[in-house]
Amino acid sequence: MIDFCRWLETRILVPRIMLLVLLLWGSIRLWATDDSPWNAAEDWFFLSGFVALFRLWDDLQDAELDRLHRPGHGLSDTKYHRALTVVLASGLIVIVAGAGLSFGWTSGILLSGLCGLLALWYRIRKRCSNPFVSYHLLLLKYPFILLTVALGRGLTGLQMTAAALCVYLMVCLWELGSESQLRSQSTGRKIAVAEGVLLGGSILFMWIME
Repeated sequence: MIDFCRWLETRILVPRIMLLVLLLWGSIRLWATDDSPWNAAEDWFFLSGFVALFRLWDDLQDAELDRLHRPGHGLSDTKYHRALTVVLASGLIVIVAGAGLSFGWTSGILLSGLCGLLALWYRIRKRCSNPFVSYHLLLLKYPFILLTVALGRGLTGLQMTAAALCVYLMVCLWELGSESQLRSQSTGRKIAVAEGVLLGGSILFMWIME
């Protein structure tokens, strides 16, 4: 419990993650046609829950690497890897089932599929030596979550798709900007320019379509 609370304090209750949840939640509420405080609170609960659980999953998978290269980061020092894995699995089961009940079983099935794909990715990602490909694939989970919750709210169409693309480009640029090793490479700078232009175009499209 001490390790888990320390992890919450250092890896979840930080501005970067709070802003990510706010970005996802705001993208839903921007296009929502209802003014229900309950629905708004429910959206926040599920989005923040998924972000926290997927963050825990990432840190558990990276624990061994962090222990070697970044001691003290994430869960690199925990002695309770198996117990935290049980917490992760239980949390995913509860929140996916809850999403199925709240948003419809189509959303529940899609989120179950996302969890399966992530489990597969964590098993094979060592075969992907290109870090740019790696983080772009891993960050696809965020627009996927957004679109799945939006589907449960009956929000579909080009605007919602553009919003999901904006979220994806923002988190990709965020990741690139936070990793000095990536942004120092010419490939990283070219990707940043391309994604910045695409982000601007997506925002302009949403503004025109509003």
